Parts: sequence; structure tokens; C-alpha cells
Amino acid sequence: MEVVSEAIGFDACVLINLLVSGHAHDMIRATRSPAYICPAVRNEISLLGSDAGHLLPNWSPVDSLVDSGILAVAEIASETEEALYVEYSLRVGRGEAMTIALAHGRGWAVATDARKARTIATAARLGLQCTVLTTPQIVKYWFESDAPTAARVGSVIRTIERDGRFRPARRHPLRGWWDSMKFVFQ
Repeated sequence: MEVVSEAIGFDACVLINLLVSGHAHDMIRATRSPAYICPAVRNEISLLGSDAGHLLPNWSPVDSLVDSGILAVAEIASETEEALYVEYSLRVGRGEAMTIALAHGRGWAVATDARKARTIATAARLGLQCTVLTTPQIVKYWFESDAPTAARVGSVIRTIERDGRFRPARRHPLRGWWDSMKFVFQ
């Protein structure tokens, strides 16, 4: 598998799905790209984390991914990134806005399942456009690179749907793959 991007900025919605799967480390590594979160995303997930460990059996705290070097925290570092962040904050949440601003400012891909955030990230305004990755794409990268059993992938997909409360939209290009893998038990 090829490298997905020079780097990927993860929004909370995708990262939560990976965290509840119990395989976030391996899935992020499977993208073969440096992975980043912004402080706003880290704060969002940390707020969930205090309760999630008790409620979700596969939950792994985001700090363990940062401490292990799988994720790095990226701060806004230029006036351009700051201006983009302010502009995007008027349209989406802080974590999404900061992630997209960093991606546009640094030429990264964005991992998000949020429709409005995907639209902003891919809009070719001012020559700023980036690749968008979604939960199904990252799960499939993991499946193709690490070769977990189909039954393991099915279990992970069911866990993401149940605990992450995520299911790809009907029009998502990988919806058929997702649904077919979900029903593999052996």
C-alpha cells in the first residue's frame, strides 16, 4: 500500500471511532503517514475519556497514542493558519476548524467523517484543498496492510457502529465493503 499523504490531521469523529475499536494504534500506523491532532481535538477526546474507559471496553486514551509517538500534537503556527481557523470556526466546530486550518496551511490530508468539514476541506477556495480520509478508508487500509482476519475486521466494524455510533452514509464509496465485512463472524 502506498503512503496516504505526507501527513494526516485527525478530527475527533474519526479518532473516536478508532479509539473505540481497540486498534487505533495499528490503524493509524497502517496509513503510513505521520499523524497529528490539534489541541482542540485532544481536549474534546480527553473530555470523553474520563468516562469512556468505564463505559467502552476497547477504549484506549488518546494520550497513550501521543506518548507512544503514533500521534503528535500540532499547534497553529502562522498567521495564515490562524486566519483560516477563525474563518472555519464560523462554519464548523473548533476541532474540525483547527484540523482543517492546519491541513490547508501545511498540505496535510484530513481524517473526518463530518460532512460539512469534508466539504470545507475539499473546497478549492484560494487554492487550498486537501485529501479527506474517512473511518471506512482507514479501517480498510488497516485490513489491507496488517491483514487481520475478516472476522476481526467484522468485529471491529460492529464495535465502531455500536460504541462509536458511526455508520458510513449510503453514498459512501466503501459502504458496500463495510456492510459486507460487518457480517463476517468466522
